[in-house]
This record gives sequence, C-alpha cells and structure tokens, in this order.
Amino acid sequence: MKASLLKKLALATSIGLASYFCHIPSTRSVQEVQYNNYENLEDKLGAYYTTEEYEKRMGGIVKENPKIASMKKIGESWHKRPIYALKISDENENIEGTTKKEPQIIIIAQQHAKELIGGVTAIATAEYLTKNYSTDKKVKSYVDNNEIYIVPLANPDGLAIIEGSLKQITDAEKAKKILDQPLTELNEETKLKNTWWRKNARDNNEDGIILEVHDGVDLNRNYSTGWTNGESYADNYSGPHPFSEPETKAIKGLAESLDNLAITVDLHSYLGMIMYPPGYEQGGTKQEELFKKIAKEMVKRQPYKKYEIKRLNSLYGSTVGGSFTDWAYFEHNALSLVIEVYKTEPQPFPDIVNFNPPQQEISKVIENVIPMILYLFEISDSLKNP
Repeated sequence: MKASLLKKLALATSIGLASYFCHIPSTRSVQEVQYNNYENLEDKLGAYYTTEEYEKRMGGIVKENPKIASMKKIGESWHKRPIYALKISDENENIEGTTKKEPQIIIIAQQHAKELIGGVTAIATAEYLTKNYSTDKKVKSYVDNNEIYIVPLANPDGLAIIEGSLKQITDAEKAKKILDQPLTELNEETKLKNTWWRKNARDNNEDGIILEVHDGVDLNRNYSTGWTNGESYADNYSGPHPFSEPETKAIKGLAESLDNLAITVDLHSYLGMIMYPPGYEQGGTKQEELFKKIAKEMVKRQPYKKYEIKRLNSLYGSTVGGSFTDWAYFEHNALSLVIEVYKTEPQPFPDIVNFNPPQQEISKVIENVIPMILYLFEISDSLKNP
C-alpha cells in the first residue's frame, strides 16, 4: 500500500484549514469567518494540526488578541510535551453591570488521539470568538460574561504517535527515550497501526517500547468518578489508579483552580451525538430533563445534520466509568456534556480516516458544531448545576 492513510485526509483539495471560510448561523445573520493563517505551518497532517501546530496556532490567537486571550501551560504529558489551555475572556471577573462572578467554562478535545476533528473544532471556536469580538455584539457578550478555557489537545503524546514523531524504541539501552523522528524506517503495516492510536503513551510494562497492544491509558477512563480497573492491553484501559496520568492531572488541576465552573464540553468523534451523564451508573440524574432540554435546543441550532441525543450509560449497553464528563458533573457540579462532532458509518477496523472527515468536509463539520457551543455560552449563567 503506497499511499498512507494520513494522505487520504487531504485527497479532495490542497487548501489548508487556515484558508477555509466558516459560516456560523446566528439569530441576526450568517457570520462569515476566515481562519487566521498565523504561520506557514508545515503540512504534515493536511488540514489537521500536529502537536507543534497546535502550540503555534494558540500562540497566534493570543498574539492577535492580547486583551481577551491568554495561554497557560497546565501540565505535561508522559514524554514532557506541554499541555496548554487558552483563556478567552475580558479582564473583568464579573458579569457586566452586576456583581455576579462570570461562569467558567472548560472545553477539552482530543483526549483520544485519533479524533483529530475535535481539536480542530476547539481551535475554530477560539478563533470564532476572537475574530468576531469587536464586530458582533453577541460574541462580545459571550466573551465578556464568561471565562472560557479551551484545551484543544489533551493528549499530545498520542497525537505525536499518529503524526509519526514518537518513535517506537527497540533498543533496551534506550528505554523511555523519545526521539522526534518520522517513522520512515518502519513498514507500512506499522504505520497503519499507528493511525488507530487512541490512548496516551504510558509505557505500561516499562520495556521501553510503546506498542498499542501493551501500552497507553485511555485518558477518558482515568478520572475518579466510577473508575474501575482493567487490563492494560485493552483499548480503553483505565490506568493503574484514578488520575495516574499526567494528562488527566493537568485537566484536574485546571478545573480545581476555578471557583465558578458552570459548564464542561468534551469534544470527541465518530458518533455525531450529544451525550450527558451519567456514564458510570445506571439510570439518570436528577437533571435528566434539563440535559435533554438543553441538548434539544443545541440541535435546533445545527444548520446541517442533526445530532442524536443520548445518556452516556445507554451508549454501549453498559456503564462507562472514569470519564471526564461524569467527574466534572458529580465532583464539580458543572453541567457537563460530550459532543461527538463527526458521524461516519461504523467500520470493522476504525482508523484515523474513519474518525475524521475528509479535508473538504472539515469546515462544514465545524459550522455544525460551533452554534451549539455558542448556545451554551449564551445561557451559561442560568446553567449552574445546584
């Protein structure tokens, strides 16, 4: 197989995401936003971002919008790659014209490495807010009356494996040493396998070799609420104990640094769906009807394909423990949602292509998701979970 699967992501066009136009419907008019091309980014993943490109694009947002955007390192991965959070807000900590503290919102993406579209959507959300802040009264109110924290890449090591910059080590003397080199000497079968990567890059058996069969932790099973132990070879291995991973510790630290967390959104891919707690136990929460009402209002704002709405524990026919969404809801009283931003047909061996739209469809997917997120910004003050 001569062409790698990564190339298929950009088959239709050579135009990068930086030149896409995103049309976001609002109650007033159709907004047309051009993505800023802050750097001549190296095109390793087509329109999707590499680990380096995420940092550059976040830095570009801050540079272009210093009054409402800032960037903070909240932690590191196992292999010392930084994890950043963008803060989008004005300098005032209170809602305009009141003494009420602004609601705080966390949006995270790409806990699962191969779900690239989630991270791109997170960046697009930040760019939409900053690009329209000075010209759109609604957007200005979203920014001025919320503290919005966006972590577009929660699993940088996992993405590094996919982009070919995390080398599998076979020499025992070089155990744990990570080399930022393309996997050029590996055969095509190994490259294709890397495009399935979901977990982080924890070396579970400490043999110095990062292999999907034995290594890595599913970050979205490593939070404390409903955490259960599992086998390290599983694709959804939850880790040796809750918050065993530096990546989940980074998200935990961000959430615990906030004193008015109102909403969390976890961006994933593959299902085209809005999901709400609980995942780790059967039945619904006391806010089941509220979750359904909010999700229905979100779906109404989608200009294209309408997403399904489901409770997390109904998704796989069994409970799912250790998720960020359950933890944020039950431990921090935040109204917490999962948005699966892209839907495709189930595949027997899903890889990066199946989880992410072709390059020519990225803009449309983003257009379909951002209006839902804007709705949450709009009603955030009334969504505090009692």
